[in-house]
Amino acid sequence: MNFKKKILKIFFYNILFILIILLIYEFLFGNWFTNKNFGNLFLPLNKSLIVNKLPYETNDPVIYTTDSNGFRNNKHDLKSIEILVIGGSTTEEKIIDDNKIWTRILEINTNKKVLNAGIGGQTSFGHVKMFDIWFSRFKDLKPNYTLFYIGINDALFMIENITLKNYDNFIDKRVMNSIDRDSLVHVNKIDRIHQYIKNNSALIQLFKFIKGNLIAYKYKINYNLDFTISNKDISKKKFILSDKDKKKITIYKKFYIDNLYKLLEKTRNINSQPIFITQSISSKHWLNEFLIEINNYTKNFCLEKKLKCIYLADDLNLNDTDFYDGIHTNPTGSEKIGVFLSNYFNN
Repeated sequence: MNFKKKILKIFFYNILFILIILLIYEFLFGNWFTNKNFGNLFLPLNKSLIVNKLPYETNDPVIYTTDSNGFRNNKHDLKSIEILVIGGSTTEEKIIDDNKIWTRILEINTNKKVLNAGIGGQTSFGHVKMFDIWFSRFKDLKPNYTLFYIGINDALFMIENITLKNYDNFIDKRVMNSIDRDSLVHVNKIDRIHQYIKNNSALIQLFKFIKGNLIAYKYKINYNLDFTISNKDISKKKFILSDKDKKKITIYKKFYIDNLYKLLEKTRNINSQPIFITQSISSKHWLNEFLIEINNYTKNFCLEKKLKCIYLADDLNLNDTDFYDGIHTNPTGSEKIGVFLSNYFNN
């Protein structure tokens, strides 16, 4: 055997040995055969990001983290959780620092352990599904209270459905960036396979762990990950609704109220007290008149079912300057929300 063939043989066996070790590592430490297998669900598992170039003024970088189950900024054992919070991006608050999101402010001011289960873009349809495809995986998760911070995404989704030519073709799932936010799955089958691997691979989780530690180490020297946000027109628009459009809104109301009933039932099934919270946006935002409609549906539902609800939209004075895009709050607005909601638990 000449020298060249010998080198190639050694190289081949080394590669084979490494592959075998990696396969063994995947088998032993991956989630392929464990109850941690989240399938192809689009969940932000083990995320660690530092974000700058923010759409609001700040002197510090922003850190965004999630735990191994996809919950935002969670360091608690799930069996110790007292308050579960469900909502969309205004709950997840992806570009607000871990220590400044309103759920963290709520936790600090109440001394209760809070779990943030916000999923960007999700509507009440998705919130219902989360109990079966996400929360049901955690037998120890038994919160005393379940907060539903909802309204904005349903108002947006209602308008999106109004644009359909035939109101009978109502779509009950919200697709954003090729992802069904309400079912937490990619639309494309190839992307679903990719997501399945990301969710369950031990090597990918190891990479995320190392990355998270590096970010933590470099935090004080301003390690940055750029974040871009689309500019949204928050100026008031005039919607001229036809009779057919108004009929679509009536149809959506029925779906929304039905979802509230389901959320009430799901919450009571886990022996948790449901609390629905109405939402507020900038007074200059075109969505306002439709969000008021959704908030009124929520308020009437609470009155009908004699529930203890929090009418944040009516009782908390958020200024236009508390929002960075008219919908999402900046740290100042988030602090106001957290402090306001904590009063409910402290009184």
